[in-house]
Amino acid sequence: IMEIVDLVSGNLSLLLPFLLLAFGYRASFHELLPFHPFRASITLPALFIALGVSVIGFVASTMISAALSLFGVMPVMADFSFPEEPAAAFLFLLNITFLAPLAEEIVFRGVIMNMLRRFGDCFALMISSLLFAFVHMNLVQMPNAFIMGLVIGYFSLCTGSLWTGICIHVLNNSLVLLLNGALTGLNEETQ
Repeated sequence: IMEIVDLVSGNLSLLLPFLLLAFGYRASFHELLPFHPFRASITLPALFIALGVSVIGFVASTMISAALSLFGVMPVMADFSFPEEPAAAFLFLLNITFLAPLAEEIVFRGVIMNMLRRFGDCFALMISSLLFAFVHMNLVQMPNAFIMGLVIGYFSLCTGSLWTGICIHVLNNSLVLLLNGALTGLNEETQ
């Protein structure tokens, strides 16, 4: 029940204000949320580029953590508490790997970025990526979220479809979850 509550409340609390904003905006809903079929010729290479960029984001996050630790600040990564009950585990996986990326792409690369495009694509990309980083509310995740926001936004602009960003986001979250699960069983020194 808690997983259902988290899944619904987390995604709706992000989506609803922005969908209401999009409803009142002068552009068409289709313009703000371009769910065109994506071009595989761009999306497939984008997935591999995003994986490489994710490594850069991870290194940036690690460097910031190390720098902050010099001043006695010990930022921690958000803890994934993987549920033990099968139904709860399924809902957790569904949320992290698909529903949250879908909601975040609708908000950040859909509504926000497309509303800001009237000020230029570069401006829209930067602001939507900054907001995407800030919404993660974790010093360790922010650099990676910002960099990935730039990559996801760039390829969403290139293809003109939110599906490209959703594919990249789903892949990224899935790999983070797999890596986190793999590292959980190891001692701290081995990690």
